Amino acid sequence: EIANLTLAALLGSKPPLPERGPMSLSQPGLMEGFLKDTGFQTFSTSDSEYPFVLGKDEDTMFKCGTLPASTAIKNAAAEKQDGMMKAKVAFFQAVDSRGYRHPDRGLVVPGNRFRMVVAQK
Repeated sequence: EIANLTLAALLGSKPPLPERGPMSLSQPGLMEGFLKDTGFQTFSTSDSEYPFVLGKDEDTMFKCGTLPASTAIKNAAAEKQDGMMKAKVAFFQAVDSRGYRHPDRGLVVPGNRFRMVVAQK
Protein backbone atom coordinates (compact mmCIF):
# COMPACT_ATOMS: atom_id res chain seq x y z
CA GLU A 1 0.00 0.00 0.00
CA ILE A 2 2.70 2.52 1.02
CA ALA A 3 4.87 1.68 -1.99
CA ASN A 4 1.93 2.17 -4.38
CA LEU A 5 1.01 5.49 -2.72
CA THR A 6 4.60 6.63 -3.17
CA LEU A 7 4.52 5.63 -6.85
CA ALA A 8 1.13 7.31 -7.34
CA ALA A 9 2.54 10.58 -5.96
CA LEU A 10 5.31 10.48 -8.58
CA LEU A 11 3.04 9.48 -11.45
CA GLY A 12 0.19 11.81 -10.53
CA SER A 13 -2.32 8.94 -10.58
CA LYS A 14 -2.81 5.47 -9.17
CA PRO A 15 -0.51 2.99 -10.96
CA PRO A 16 -1.95 -0.14 -12.57
CA LEU A 17 -1.51 -3.32 -10.56
CA PRO A 18 1.44 -5.40 -11.76
CA GLU A 19 0.67 -8.69 -13.44
CA ARG A 20 3.25 -10.45 -11.29
CA GLY A 21 4.71 -9.40 -7.98
CA PRO A 22 4.93 -10.20 -4.28
CA MET A 23 1.16 -10.46 -3.91
CA SER A 24 0.34 -12.23 -7.19
CA LEU A 25 -0.09 -15.58 -5.39
CA SER A 26 -2.30 -14.22 -2.60
CA GLN A 27 -5.59 -15.47 -4.04
CA PRO A 28 -6.85 -18.36 -1.85
CA GLY A 29 -6.23 -21.74 -3.49
CA LEU A 30 -4.02 -20.42 -6.31
CA MET A 31 -0.70 -21.77 -4.99
CA GLU A 32 -2.35 -25.04 -4.00
CA GLY A 33 -3.70 -25.34 -7.57
CA PHE A 34 -0.22 -24.85 -9.03
CA LEU A 35 1.17 -27.48 -6.69
CA LYS A 36 -1.62 -29.93 -7.49
CA ASP A 37 -0.99 -29.43 -11.22
CA THR A 38 2.65 -30.46 -10.71
CA GLY A 39 1.88 -33.65 -8.81
CA PHE A 40 1.66 -32.63 -5.17
CA GLN A 41 -1.32 -34.08 -3.34
CA THR A 42 -1.33 -33.39 0.40
CA PHE A 43 -1.53 -29.77 1.53
CA SER A 44 -1.40 -27.92 4.79
CA THR A 45 -2.04 -24.18 4.47
CA SER A 46 -1.86 -21.54 7.17
CA ASP A 47 -2.23 -17.77 6.96
CA SER A 48 -0.62 -15.42 9.47
CA GLU A 49 -0.51 -11.69 10.07
CA TYR A 50 2.28 -9.76 11.76
CA PRO A 51 3.58 -6.21 12.21
CA PHE A 52 6.67 -5.50 10.09
CA VAL A 53 9.25 -3.49 12.07
CA LEU A 54 11.57 -1.55 9.75
CA GLY A 55 13.61 0.22 12.45
CA LYS A 56 14.50 3.87 12.93
CA ASP A 57 16.87 4.55 10.02
CA GLU A 58 14.95 6.56 7.42
CA ASP A 59 16.95 5.28 4.46
CA THR A 60 16.25 1.68 5.50
CA MET A 61 12.58 2.53 6.10
CA PHE A 62 12.28 3.96 2.60
CA LYS A 63 14.12 1.13 0.85
CA CYS A 64 12.22 -1.65 2.63
CA GLY A 65 8.88 0.15 2.56
CA THR A 66 9.00 0.76 -1.19
CA LEU A 67 10.53 -2.59 -2.17
CA PRO A 68 7.39 -3.98 -3.87
CA ALA A 69 7.43 -1.05 -6.33
CA SER A 70 11.11 -0.09 -6.21
CA THR A 71 11.84 -0.45 -9.93
CA ALA A 72 8.76 1.54 -10.94
CA ILE A 73 9.56 4.22 -8.33
CA LYS A 74 13.17 4.51 -9.56
CA ASN A 75 11.99 4.81 -13.17
CA ALA A 76 9.34 7.42 -12.33
CA ALA A 77 11.77 9.36 -10.12
CA ALA A 78 14.37 9.46 -12.92
CA GLU A 79 11.92 11.38 -15.11
CA LYS A 80 11.40 14.19 -12.56
CA GLN A 81 13.70 16.82 -11.19
CA ASP A 82 14.49 15.78 -7.59
CA GLY A 83 12.34 12.72 -8.23
CA MET A 84 13.83 10.51 -5.53
CA MET A 85 13.50 13.28 -2.95
CA LYS A 86 9.84 13.68 -3.98
CA ALA A 87 9.39 9.93 -3.60
CA LYS A 88 10.83 10.02 -0.08
CA VAL A 89 8.58 12.93 0.90
CA ALA A 90 5.52 11.07 -0.45
CA PHE A 91 6.58 7.88 1.34
CA PHE A 92 6.95 9.54 4.73
CA GLN A 93 3.72 11.47 4.30
CA ALA A 94 1.91 8.17 3.72
CA VAL A 95 3.69 6.55 6.67
CA ASP A 96 3.03 9.42 9.06
CA SER A 97 -0.60 9.93 8.02
CA ARG A 98 -1.23 6.32 9.07
CA GLY A 99 0.62 6.62 12.39
CA TYR A 100 3.14 3.94 11.47
CA ARG A 101 6.17 5.65 13.05
CA HIS A 102 6.74 5.05 16.75
CA PRO A 103 9.38 6.91 18.81
CA ASP A 104 10.63 3.76 20.53
CA ARG A 105 10.47 1.27 17.61
CA GLY A 106 10.72 3.32 14.43
CA LEU A 107 8.55 2.34 11.47
CA VAL A 108 6.06 -0.43 12.22
CA VAL A 109 3.74 -1.44 9.38
CA PRO A 110 0.80 -3.49 10.68
CA GLY A 111 -1.29 -6.06 8.86
CA ASN A 112 1.34 -7.85 6.79
CA ARG A 113 0.11 -11.25 5.74
CA PHE A 114 1.82 -14.39 4.59
CA ARG A 115 0.64 -17.83 3.64
CA MET A 116 2.61 -20.97 4.23
CA VAL A 117 1.79 -24.02 2.16
CA VAL A 118 3.36 -27.39 2.95
CA ALA A 119 2.88 -29.91 0.15
CA GLN A 120 3.80 -33.57 -0.24
CA LYS A 121 4.03 -35.83 -3.30
